[in-house]
Amino acid sequence: MNVPYAYAALTLAMSTPKEPLPASEVAAAITAHALRLNDRFTIEVVEAFTTCPFARAARLAGRARRDVLLQSETDAEPVLQAIDRFECGDSDVEIVQLIFPRIGASAREFDEFVSRVRATRAAQPRDAVFALASFHPDYGYDGATADSMTPFFRRTPDPTIQLVRLAVLDALAREPGPRTPTPDQVDGFLRGIAPPPVSLSAWIARENFARVQRDGAGAIAAIYASISADRARSYEAANAVRETYE
Repeated sequence: MNVPYAYAALTLAMSTPKEPLPASEVAAAITAHALRLNDRFTIEVVEAFTTCPFARAARLAGRARRDVLLQSETDAEPVLQAIDRFECGDSDVEIVQLIFPRIGASAREFDEFVSRVRATRAAQPRDAVFALASFHPDYGYDGATADSMTPFFRRTPDPTIQLVRLAVLDALAREPGPRTPTPDQVDGFLRGIAPPPVSLSAWIARENFARVQRDGAGAIAAIYASISADRARSYEAANAVRETYE
């Protein structure tokens, strides 16, 4: 996707065209919206509140990637193809976000979808390269414990699957320290089937929990509300063009 072209299409989609807008330009507009909204989440929440301590470094070093998938159904095949593309691609990429602006699944349904993708990938003969974690805009807030609060920090503007390179997790596990987590421990935490292991993941969860206890969840919740309103306006405009002119 040519980014300048995508953002030009975004502007066009939000204006009143004099001629029918091609479906390809609508797709470009939606893709540009999804990337822009994801930028807001990454910069205004993740980096501003340091909810993931290595996210900013990976982005600035060019070790993070994003891909917008425009499927409207929870079909695993396009996702597996995208994962395969990144697994066979640049080995310097540490974090990938697969963004799904057109999937209307609930948080639970999307989690189930990600579980299916994970199980299908695990059944393939080639070893996995990435651990998978699900993010969703409708995750709730439970401030009882650090563990229960984790989904609150995964409220991306659109349903998203995050891939984290297992080799990076393995490198973290080899760092000195008696309580350093194993890759399996961190992968289980990312999959939501195990508590956060002591060390990196536990530190992240505890730091986020302490921050909310100290400062309250209001500031982050207000940003989420702003992004959600931005998302609704943006996609409504793009979809209105699509429905009117296609």
